[in-house]
Amino acid sequence: MITPIIEFENKVLLPHELNRIKPLEEQLSSNGIEFKYFTTINYHYRNTNYKNVVKDNERIKKVLKKVFGVRAYFFIELHTDPEQKLYGGYHKHILIEQIKPEQWRQPTSTMSNFMYELNPEMVFATKFGDIPHMNHQIALLNRVLRALCQSIPNGAMGLHTEQVTNVQGVLVYCTKQFNMRKFGKLHRWYEVLDTKNSDCDCTPLIDRYESNTTHTTRYEKVFA
Repeated sequence: MITPIIEFENKVLLPHELNRIKPLEEQLSSNGIEFKYFTTINYHYRNTNYKNVVKDNERIKKVLKKVFGVRAYFFIELHTDPEQKLYGGYHKHILIEQIKPEQWRQPTSTMSNFMYELNPEMVFATKFGDIPHMNHQIALLNRVLRALCQSIPNGAMGLHTEQVTNVQGVLVYCTKQFNMRKFGKLHRWYEVLDTKNSDCDCTPLIDRYESNTTHTTRYEKVFA
């Protein structure tokens, strides 16, 4: 089951939650990133291979940049509901930057092809400077990701995207497993936030989230 975004976007945030996301908010501000799409991707099987998840994220990042010219943050979570068949496996949330007006006016050839396939009227509208409705933007984003990323399964449970209206609430949701102890180990912040593929500078995040250099060493080992 995928939780509707409105359930956590309008949540009253607690002081410790605001403190947890502050370093990420500072990164967004300094890099001029405005997230507009929230995507959840579930595997169709119990995937416990963390490195493969990161590799799949690498492909998704490449597609997002090449087709839409957007930046993204990737969050890798564990399924923690013992009633689910995917219990103990990974899934992911992706916060994606808004597709800029100039990208709609001068789309890449791949983007144009998929717009024609999805709804030819989108192409003609953008030629006159109109930005597609958010529902059409999301439909296009999902179509491109499914077509060009083999790791994304079919079905609504495999891929779901919604509009972001409250970034703070979404960031709190995406970081809820920071330093969570589950399945006999600590799920470190740098395992939840895929720092290899997210468009952020991990150096200030290490300074803010870590209290000593030994943790930094373990961070480096994640991708060894």
